[in-house]
Amino acid sequence: MKTTIISTLAIILLAFTSCQNDNGLFDKKTDDDLTLKSAEIAETDIYIETLSEEAGEEVEYFTSNEKQLRQMAQAKGRQQRLLEWRAGLPYRIGQCPDVSIDTSENRYPITITLNYGDGTELKSGRIISGIMVIEISGPRLTDGTTRMVTYNGYQIDSLGIEGILTHTFTGDNETSRVATVTGNLQFTMPDGTTIDRTSEKTREWIAGLDTPEDFTDDTIEVTGFVDAENSDGTTWSKTILEPLVRIGSCRHFVQGKVQYSRDGEIVSELDFGEGECDNLATITINGFSFEIDLSGRRPHARLNS
Repeated sequence: MKTTIISTLAIILLAFTSCQNDNGLFDKKTDDDLTLKSAEIAETDIYIETLSEEAGEEVEYFTSNEKQLRQMAQAKGRQQRLLEWRAGLPYRIGQCPDVSIDTSENRYPITITLNYGDGTELKSGRIISGIMVIEISGPRLTDGTTRMVTYNGYQIDSLGIEGILTHTFTGDNETSRVATVTGNLQFTMPDGTTIDRTSEKTREWIAGLDTPEDFTDDTIEVTGFVDAENSDGTTWSKTILEPLVRIGSCRHFVQGKVQYSRDGEIVSELDFGEGECDNLATITINGFSFEIDLSGRRPHARLNS
């Protein structure tokens, strides 16, 4: 697959591998092709994960404000437009999804429906459209509670998302909190390529539980895997070799290692560093390392000196 995303990483890799061919380090043209395809897999995954995290922040925002939504529903009616724009919301002035809530007589389950219409702009500048439905089985972050997120015609920027993510919480939320997240999603890339992904990840809080209202001191470890198939028939997978670590309000992982495989063969490894919030990661392909800058709307890379 050759995506139409502007790929700084792929351009640099092409230039670099061409130089290596001149020096006799690559013997076949297919080595260049393999390197580029390996880079594309990592780049595509980072792109998907970055926008999926943004979508996940929408889920967290509305589920953490469940109490307020209930109060609004009592005042306005469950199926009315519950939310109007106000300061503090994560949207541009005048932008806001239509929000409705439906609850059972026993308070649970709860269904929160977010309709972003043809486009709702976040303060970050990203634009969300389509529908997200969140079904919650019990009180937030309590042992055994599940949260099922369904994406319907959902799009964030140029990435389409369809399918279901299910979060299952375990622990007492005082001394332990673990969320197991399983997904069966289809992503549509800007060029129309589709990627079917199944995943299972475990998110464990190892710090910050004693300050539930302060997220800046949270430390979360993520483990698990992703299996994927592109619409051109390419299969690839991601395995977390060393737990990925997210701290406080840092936007990206600060530690941990990921291994990528294509059609069953290991092709690259991504290293997020040793714990610094520096928005950098290092990808290694065919023994050569490239530094990736994770900041901005899309990742970009340069060859390490």
